Amino acid sequence: MPVGNFFLYQLAIEALGIKAPLYLAVTLLSYQGILSEKIGQLAI
Repeated sequence: MPVGNFFLYQLAIEALGIKAPLYLAVTLLSYQGILSEKIGQLAI
């Protein structure tokens, strides 16, 4: 799921008043790459 879709789902569950966490599954390569950098942390 692209990060943009994650934010859309997050907005939807918040609008519905659902109090469940939303998880973003990523590959190990993504986790060790962009998501380990400051810009990747800011994006999520």
